[in-house]
Amino acid sequence: VILQMSEISHFEQGNKRHVLTPGEILLLDCGQPFNVTSMKGCEYLMLLCHGLGSRVGTVTEPHLNSRNGLVRMLQHMISDTYHQFPLMNATTASLLGQSITSLLQNTLENQRQQTHLERDFHFFKKSRIRSFIEQNLTDRELTIERIAEALECSVRTLHRAFKDETTSGLNEYIWQRRLARCAEELRKPENLPRSITDIAYAWGFSSSSHFSKAFRALYGMPPRLFRESAAAGKPH
Repeated sequence: VILQMSEISHFEQGNKRHVLTPGEILLLDCGQPFNVTSMKGCEYLMLLCHGLGSRVGTVTEPHLNSRNGLVRMLQHMISDTYHQFPLMNATTASLLGQSITSLLQNTLENQRQQTHLERDFHFFKKSRIRSFIEQNLTDRELTIERIAEALECSVRTLHRAFKDETTSGLNEYIWQRRLARCAEELRKPENLPRSITDIAYAWGFSSSSHFSKAFRALYGMPPRLFRESAAAGKPH
């Protein structure tokens, strides 16, 4: 456990690099080599905490920021113990060492729970956006701005939620969902009397040429051939 006391230090272990400023804490595996580059006059405290190797190995972010309440408490406990250590007997020093280790474990557990909560919230947010889009695919006026207004969030939030969904983002996702619904309609025998243009328009397209081009790009064949293949029982 490294606690930066003053100035700035640069730590490197494996392919990871960290810059520590005063009050910040870094967890390093002392069983592996690491490099330290420090500014003149800098000071940091290093504590060896036995038995934390397996826990530290699962930490997603070994750089602990003092803006977190538990990290700030840990920072003060380490610093105070260091400065008062000459006045302690062996029993007190041992108990304080155990307390520091326990608080560190609590901090790491808190960090893991926070990460899970953030992931769960991200999943909930994306599910809510998907649900709204699915319910409004037939609306030709469905835009990212309208979705943001309806869900009371920013356009930037929508783009961030879907940045890993497709290569082109949320707009591309909306068109892909519309194309998927059109494909479902084209597969249904009861829809044979309906024109392809009518189906496309019903799912938010306003141009038959745009629909045909987009459909061919996604499914590898024009919508008419797709419908004929489905009617003949050929898999797509």
